Order: sequence, then structure tokens, then C-alpha cells
Amino acid sequence: MTASMHPLQTERSEPPHTASAPERLEPEQRAALLEMAVAAEHQLIALRMEIAGLDEDAARIASARRMALKIQKLRHRVRAHVGPSYIQDPVFDLMIDIFINQVAHRPVSVSAVSNGTGVAATTSLRWIARLCEKGILVRTDDPFDHRRGWLTLSDRSFSELVAILVQTAKG
Repeated sequence: MTASMHPLQTERSEPPHTASAPERLEPEQRAALLEMAVAAEHQLIALRMEIAGLDEDAARIASARRMALKIQKLRHRVRAHVGPSYIQDPVFDLMIDIFINQVAHRPVSVSAVSNGTGVAATTSLRWIARLCEKGILVRTDDPFDHRRGWLTLSDRSFSELVAILVQTAKG
């Protein structure tokens, strides 16, 4: 034991040189291993690209949600200032409300959306029925309470609304 060593350390001699695993392989085995490594690298690159694409989609949706929240807040402020009878667009209001909740993975009932539009319930229900017929909204009955229904934007409407909101956010 030397003076600079810790008391529990022991001197070790270097192990004899041993060939690493690739050096012990036959040439065809090395080629196959290299081919597998290259294929794994390509899969890793593909996964990274897929994740980056998902991150890009998530960023676009987050940007769209922020814009939708700003629009919703602005409409509430204007409605509070001039009165609800002067600013009515139940279709726009319910689509924005459904979008915001859908992004947050919160279910939206037909009655909740109807109450949030600022118009009579019959008017909201009529618009909801038309939007469902056109494939803009999707209504799903509650399996536990058949009096209640849930609303979401169709996949196409969701994607189009994201594009519109992102473009609006860009100016």
C-alpha cells in the first residue's frame, strides 16, 4: 500500500489485455452486428422524428388553446360591457367552449354548453343539432344517464379550428 492510498484500497495490477467482443467475432458476425446497430440507429432517428412531430402538434394545440381562451375572455368582457343581447353568436361561443374543454380533456355536457352561449336553451339545442348533422360536433349519450349527452368537436373540425386559431395567433 502506498502512502497516498486510502486504507481500504489495495493495489491492483492492470488486467492482461483481452480482446474486446467485436475483435473475437468472425468477419461475417461483425458485419451482421454492424448491420443491426445501423438498423437500431435508424429506428432511433425515426422515433426522435416522430416525437418531434408530436411535440410540434402539442405546441400548435397549446397555442390554439391560448388563442381560444383570449377570444373567449374578450367576448365575455364585451358582452359584460354592452350587454348580452348585443353580442350573440351561439355557434362560435359553443365551438370555442367545446374546443377549450376538449383540449383540457374535460367532458362537456349539452346542457353546460347551452347555458354558456347566452341565448335561449332551445336556440342552443337547435344549433347543436344542426352542427351534429353537419359533422362539426359529435354527440355521445351518457351510458349512465340517458338524459345527458356529451359534446366534442369532430376530428376534422378540431384540426381546422386549431389551424384557424394558430393562424389568428400569428396575426
